[in-house]
Amino acid sequence: MKNIRISWQIFITSLTITVMALISVTWYASSVGRRFYQERATENLRVRAELTAKLIRGDLLQNDIPPLLEKLKSVQVGDSTRITLILPDGRVIADTEKEPSRMDNHLQRPEILQAIKQAYGTSMRFSATVKRDMLYVAIPIWKDNTLAGFVRTARDIAIVEQTIARMQRKILYAGMIVTLLTILASLLMARRITKPLFRIIEHVEQFAGGDFSQRFPRSGTLETARLSEALNSMAYQINEKIEMIERQKKEQQSVLESMVEGVIAFDNNGHVISMNKAGTRLLNLDDNDVSGKFLGELIKNESLENLVIAVLETSLPQEAEITINLPNEQILTVRVSPLHDEESKTLGALMVINDITRLRNLERGRREFVANVSHELRTPLTSIKGFVEALYDGALNEPENAKRFMEIIYRQTNRLISILEDLLTLSRLEREGELDEVEFRMENLKSVLENAEQICAFNAEKKHIRLRLECPNDLVVRMSSPLIEEAMINLIDNAIKYSPENKNVDIMAERKGQWIVICVKDEGAGIPDEHLSRIFERFYRVDKARSRKLGGTGLGLAIVKHIAQVHGGRVDVQSSMGRGSCFSIFLPLERPSGGKD
Repeated sequence: MKNIRISWQIFITSLTITVMALISVTWYASSVGRRFYQERATENLRVRAELTAKLIRGDLLQNDIPPLLEKLKSVQVGDSTRITLILPDGRVIADTEKEPSRMDNHLQRPEILQAIKQAYGTSMRFSATVKRDMLYVAIPIWKDNTLAGFVRTARDIAIVEQTIARMQRKILYAGMIVTLLTILASLLMARRITKPLFRIIEHVEQFAGGDFSQRFPRSGTLETARLSEALNSMAYQINEKIEMIERQKKEQQSVLESMVEGVIAFDNNGHVISMNKAGTRLLNLDDNDVSGKFLGELIKNESLENLVIAVLETSLPQEAEITINLPNEQILTVRVSPLHDEESKTLGALMVINDITRLRNLERGRREFVANVSHELRTPLTSIKGFVEALYDGALNEPENAKRFMEIIYRQTNRLISILEDLLTLSRLEREGELDEVEFRMENLKSVLENAEQICAFNAEKKHIRLRLECPNDLVVRMSSPLIEEAMINLIDNAIKYSPENKNVDIMAERKGQWIVICVKDEGAGIPDEHLSRIFERFYRVDKARSRKLGGTGLGLAIVKHIAQVHGGRVDVQSSMGRGSCFSIFLPLERPSGGKD
């Protein structure tokens, strides 16, 4: 609704009252005047009808029509009254303005029906005969209690309306004068009232804009003077409180926003009151669209909702470890406590969220690593121990068995050395990556790939596998060539191991946008989809029996992954069952973060 100034409200109110009073007086005077003139005209017509009835009574009873017409004309001379003679059956036998034969039956006219029941009848209506609004009066003529006919007199009511209109104009003229005087008085009064109010409003608007330095001027009016003093005092107190609240709010906001933990406050109905940035980040939410919503509307997790509901219902703290997918898996410790005011009244609940995903992953990785290392070392050590015991128990005296046992011990010892060397390599990569000890240089990528190809060529020739290298001659990358060469040897060697004989292994390098992509593609059996996400984990094998048979330690792809990460890149694998696999290393064109040149 649009706001209106108080001066206009005063003016409009005064003007409305004046106009309504003028309309009421005009309506009342018009009604009274119209009724008065109508009563006088009705009485005049009734008297004229009675005189006419006395004049024509004899001729009407004798049914002598020609004398009736003459008498009617003599009665109407110099008068605008219309006279009509009507028989009891409604037929018109004489009329001073129209030919009776052309007039309708008048038995159902309102004034005739009323005259039958009473001394006379009246009606005001439009006449279809003369095409004007008329006032009718009819009186019955009786002969020995028998109805002999009716005398009806009528007059145009326009004369009455003209008289009323003249009276209304006089009232209107007087009312306009009164209205003008009222307007002037209202404007003066409104200005006198609103002028000090406008000054107060200007200062209040400055207060609303945050400027509390201004003070209200004193006014000559007692009420506005008291109002100014009260507002000045209020402005001073509000300014102090606002400054204090802003300081506290900034301090609290700084504390909340600097927290690593997510903090969410709920009211008693479970609506979110506030949430810090860590909370929106942990729950993958838009921080502009959380206030006032239920937790269930923001994240579909029944465990989180149940914690909040339990605290709101019992006022007891709750704690749980919850796993969510937003979209990646996250492990959170969630503690929800009741939120109290100064009087220990429960206002809602406070949720604190800690992301322990990395901690749990490290614990799981450590457990898996220990288990995998133990398992990988246990197998060759158990084998070595068994064959050493066999030799000790007498197999040394059996040359053939002793030689075969010694060959197995030799292979298992080499396997142990390979595992330990790969573990040391991983440890070295992690240490150098953390300490930025890797040395990077701008080097030609093709020469590095050719070196790796030559090292793996012997194993490829044994299986009649063709190594095909495609790399631009001018492709220069900032890298650590020994590490990239080691990664490529691992990838090419794996491709040779897991490819059937007489197949191809393609080594390709190209620039794609801001990346240098190196791909090793084989034509082997492929890798099932369920293994692709974990293929680069330590000691993870798709086919454990075959991998050990081929001499793998289960750490080669993990080493490749760490080498790519040290260079600021990443690894990827694409595979289709029966169509081979493609292992890719993505190296950034820009200088890797950290490292030495």
